[in-house]
Amino acid sequence: MTGGLPYVAFIGDLPMKFTSPSPMKVHKAADAWRHAELAKIARAKAAKVARLEAARKAREERKTDA
Repeated sequence: MTGGLPYVAFIGDLPMKFTSPSPMKVHKAADAWRHAELAKIARAKAAKVARLEAARKAREERKTDA
């Protein structure tokens, strides 16, 4: 967000600076940012689970081939 007055939005304990003409737009921007960050964490966890599952299957295949 560019232009407008600076506002501080607390996301958890973390203060983030947003600039906007109104506090409501800052609230919406902070909420959207928080949701985007939570989505990144969820994608990272899903990728980690997929990697671990692939590694487990590879180990099992090596055991059965031996």
